[in-house]
Amino acid sequence: MNIFLTVPFHSFRHSHPPLPDLGLGYLASALLAAGHSVMINDWNDRSNPDQMAHKLRSFQPDLVGLKFFTLNVRAAQRTLVQIRSVLGDECMIVLGGPHPSAEEALWLHQDFPEAQGRFIGEAEEALRLLCDQVVAGSARASFQPEQPVPGFEPLGQPHHQPVAGIVIDQLDRLAPPAWDLIKPEAYPAFKIDGKNRVLAPLMATRGCPLGCRFCCTELISGRRIRHHSPEYLLDQINYLRKYHAVSALSFLDTNFMTDTAWLQTMLHKLGPLGDELVWNCVWGLNPNAIDQQLLVEMRRAGCTTIIMGIESGNNQIRSASGKKDTIDTIREQVDVIRRVGINVHGFFMLGFFDESLAQMLETIDLGFSLPLEALSFSLLFPLPGTGYYQDLKCKYQISRIDWAHFNIYSSPYPLSRLSSTRLSLVRRYTQLRNILSPRRFRAEIRRGILSGQVIRSKLKQLLSHSDENYS
Repeated sequence: MNIFLTVPFHSFRHSHPPLPDLGLGYLASALLAAGHSVMINDWNDRSNPDQMAHKLRSFQPDLVGLKFFTLNVRAAQRTLVQIRSVLGDECMIVLGGPHPSAEEALWLHQDFPEAQGRFIGEAEEALRLLCDQVVAGSARASFQPEQPVPGFEPLGQPHHQPVAGIVIDQLDRLAPPAWDLIKPEAYPAFKIDGKNRVLAPLMATRGCPLGCRFCCTELISGRRIRHHSPEYLLDQINYLRKYHAVSALSFLDTNFMTDTAWLQTMLHKLGPLGDELVWNCVWGLNPNAIDQQLLVEMRRAGCTTIIMGIESGNNQIRSASGKKDTIDTIREQVDVIRRVGINVHGFFMLGFFDESLAQMLETIDLGFSLPLEALSFSLLFPLPGTGYYQDLKCKYQISRIDWAHFNIYSSPYPLSRLSSTRLSLVRRYTQLRNILSPRRFRAEIRRGILSGQVIRSKLKQLLSHSDENYS
């Protein structure tokens, strides 16, 4: 089969991740191993609608898989309309990714009538099984498999059994992502340690047991943590260095540092690469098990930055959102990380359920009081499937949000005590304060990414009154 894997088309979306899409890479490698032909439209593709139509006609896919996030619903809808207008009704379309995994089937079908089904959870094995049935002919005529496919749910059928998502136990069984189709070198380089570096994302683990009320990760990958072996990851790293000029890595999973024995083995593998490879990771679970000596070893093995999802500076809000630590613990963690020479990037959110302005100011004050190399404030987005989304629906007595027309900056359904307009002004204040902070100036000059042109551009964006929907 010819299979076209895509994210929402560039012409229809407002923003995009600055890194290759690992999910599409893993799907492509599973399909290629099964003998299929695969084309990927990744985030770096800048084709206009006419160019994309030409690609579709040339490739003539039998099946299209569209991955998207809740922020991209409108762009995903426009993408499917174009795909149908180009390919007609002879192509099967399936949905996957965070939003299709978390949204209720009824609303997903209403928003995407062009699609025949969705994948819930980890789709590498499920998509291959579906394609096997399509090739055999049992699904080609009706676009529905005769035999149930674990993790795949047909859309538009009035009666069907609930489908549970697939969680893959042995991650090393997965073929590495098809890096040749999601080329890291096709993305803009990152300035790290004064050098322009090609950066590639990696996932060392899947699953998260935290259960934070603003996150839907467990709906996609479950609550049980599963690891790739250090050897599996090292093989990928060596391939990326040799064939894609990669000299920087970003471990995206929140559980990279959870298992200290596994981490020490991974550091032993990374150590010999020396200054040729730098990397960052996310500070996640079990923080008390990460002592200063282990952080020293991480720094020696190339770790330059740890990313912390601090989220709130108020202990009451932290506890209500599912966070188990306190502000005092956060301060201690940041101090010990900085002491060994590793930078810290802090991420914060504003607009938690029933949050007051005073509590938001605690978060802002915490962010600017910590010795962070970089920090970012965003508005809490009520993602489908999360506890806060349920709170929102209950608070306003609504059955759902129309995601295609939802704008977090002007939402009629604010979770916090502030209106969306006031909440947006608070966030704009944090952005302006961040840009004008002397500490930020010094940090970004050291990193070699700040110039007068960049400053003018950021100020112009902040002082304009058109908040983007996809920030």
